[in-house]
Amino acid sequence: MRQSPTSLARTRRAPPPDLPLSNRTSPGETELYDLAPCGLLKLDRNFVVLSANAYFYNMVGVTDDSAPIKFQGLLSVAGRIFLQTRLQQELALSGRVEELALDLVRQDGERVPIMLNAVQEADRQGRPGAIHMALWRAAAKRAYEAEVPKARMAAEEAARVKADFLANISHEIRTPLNGVLGVAGVLARTELTARQREMVGMIQSSGGMLERIVSDILDLSKVQAGGLSLEAHPFDLQTEIGGVVEMTRLRADEKGLVFQLDAAPEVFGRYLGDAVRLKQVLGNLTSNAVKFTEQGEIRVTVTLGEAGELVFRVADTGIGFDEIVGDTLFRRFQQADAGITRKYGGTGLGLSISKSLVDLMGGTITARSKPGEGSTFEVRLPLPRVADEQPVTEAAHVGEADGPERLRILLVEDNPVNQRVVALILEQYGVELEVADNGALGLEAWRESDFDVVLMDMQMPVMDGLTAIQHMRELERTEQRRRTPIAVLSANAMEHHRQQAVQAGADVHIAKPVTPQTLVEGVERALSENSAA
Repeated sequence: MRQSPTSLARTRRAPPPDLPLSNRTSPGETELYDLAPCGLLKLDRNFVVLSANAYFYNMVGVTDDSAPIKFQGLLSVAGRIFLQTRLQQELALSGRVEELALDLVRQDGERVPIMLNAVQEADRQGRPGAIHMALWRAAAKRAYEAEVPKARMAAEEAARVKADFLANISHEIRTPLNGVLGVAGVLARTELTARQREMVGMIQSSGGMLERIVSDILDLSKVQAGGLSLEAHPFDLQTEIGGVVEMTRLRADEKGLVFQLDAAPEVFGRYLGDAVRLKQVLGNLTSNAVKFTEQGEIRVTVTLGEAGELVFRVADTGIGFDEIVGDTLFRRFQQADAGITRKYGGTGLGLSISKSLVDLMGGTITARSKPGEGSTFEVRLPLPRVADEQPVTEAAHVGEADGPERLRILLVEDNPVNQRVVALILEQYGVELEVADNGALGLEAWRESDFDVVLMDMQMPVMDGLTAIQHMRELERTEQRRRTPIAVLSANAMEHHRQQAVQAGADVHIAKPVTPQTLVEGVERALSENSAA
């Protein structure tokens, strides 16, 4: 006899009289039962369906009431195994299960993904009794769960492509910029007229701004990816911030501003932290102070807080800002208004990146200001002190070699402009320079002669720089050669490039574009690192 699913729901036989839950319901409850947007059913302890609502019958495609329905018979093979190994066991142990994923098989063979909740009664003697189930279609949920790994893989691929793109853009911009700033730096050390020196200064300033923008964009990508990191090493505070202070003093002098540094004697000493990132934060704050101040003074104060933390304050008498601007100042791409961007330039990323770095260091950064009355930025960093370093034998300096011999440097670089830039810088120091056009030629030149330092580019034809470094370090071990200081000199300036260089065996990484100062300091650092190794 054929009956509708709704009729089946109401005429399905009642549960045995020994079960405690009654099958009698009020008219309103019956309507809720039949119209529920999920399958509701009652089974005996052997999973034979005793009663069910219309949603369930429609779901499984059952229209014939001539035979009892076994729930196992509605499942796929995997579902039957799952029922026996988990569903029955969990019901026996806890009396309920929630959110089990199964596949029902309709009478026409179609699979229906479902989610299932179940609870099992106990009879008056405490024996397992009837089972009540609620189940609902889960095709959309299953599809979503299947798409999640694909979406994650797509996101990871997009992040990788973005990182590669940024690395390539950085490399392509830094390579020609190296020629501009390197030659400008050499030119600035020659005899120039006042007008020529002014023009060289403009080239250096513009190039420096372009390099800062590239670095900010790369740091922003790290912030977005959660990849901004710190490298904690012992450092001397006075030595590390000295460069920032002197650069600020020079820029202030150029604008006719008064510069003052107030540092309490007790702040100086050695600390454990990331000196590079500390200088980046202070450099950004002092650079902004000079940029936004037309007259008056720039004051940098360094003290110790009540808890022993380092406190840096950078105050200026510049344009200032109001409270509304102050609330958004550390957000990305934020400046006081569009006129500020047009007049003073900048991407609006510096303060956002500085805040991210200060947060990573466990510190705080705040600002207070009034329009037209200047600004004061305060950074508090809980950097632990470390014991003073024992004096070490000083390494050779550029232009100073042991004995009468000049310092011999091997430059492995494929770009002719970069070759010439390095040569122009180093010739002022009486360095004997040999140039190789790729990693293979550099390795050959290194094997045939002794060099005090190797300057190695990363991206080159025939053999890349990292491979050449690995071969050099391996040959030093197997042939018991003297360890040669190696500095990677590359436009690949992202953090993972630095890590790759160190892992390959380099002593230091010098990012392009280079100036006479950064190149010489990098070479001396390589000599020092090698002496300590």
